Amino acid sequence: IDNTRTFSSEEVQDEKIIKEYEAGLINIMKKENPNVAEIKPFDHTIRCDTADDMKRAEGVYADGDDPKYRPVALHVHGDYTEESAQVKLKTVLSEEEHAEWIKGHWGIVNIWRPLDFPIERTPLAFIDPTTVEPDDWVIKEIKIPGRTGHIRGFLNKPRHKWVMMNKMPPNRVWIFTQYDSEKTPWVPHSALDVIDTKENARPRRSIESRMCVRYHK
Repeated sequence: IDNTRTFSSEEVQDEKIIKEYEAGLINIMKKENPNVAEIKPFDHTIRCDTADDMKRAEGVYADGDDPKYRPVALHVHGDYTEESAQVKLKTVLSEEEHAEWIKGHWGIVNIWRPLDFPIERTPLAFIDPTTVEPDDWVIKEIKIPGRTGHIRGFLNKPRHKWVMMNKMPPNRVWIFTQYDSEKTPWVPHSALDVIDTKENARPRRSIESRMCVRYHK
């Protein structure tokens, strides 16, 4: 999706700016999918590929590592399992809202975009979900400072087809489903180490925003 307004990695750390950013994402979602009834953004993660959570847990920071950023995810995954998605919905909504949402169609969507400059290394890529079969994934435990979570980890299969955008600019966004209560496919994704990336390529900076979405039908 092309979106002319761009944001810097500094801007999106400002509470007022992130509210503007959220409003823009909601407008994009409703424009692209008229079936959207209600949106509840709940998380914004800013990433840079110089970050290393495991080293940070030991009190060690690599050269160029800025604590404002999370590392890129160099493993093929989906952000939620069936169980963790249900738990997330409960934490985002009030009891009354939750009781209403689970009567119908809802999901969790991720909107991802570059920050500061076009992507020069570790771009985000996706497996075409139509090439994924039910036995292609396992539940994966992830440990980051302060908590342990569970996501879908995907196994390498020759039939998988991949999609990515080379040198993706900051005025474009990816919109992809990470959970759906009905038939919309969940989309596996990962950062990629691309062969022949230039040694002087700038570290990727990006923001991903997750939101619970209720649909009309």
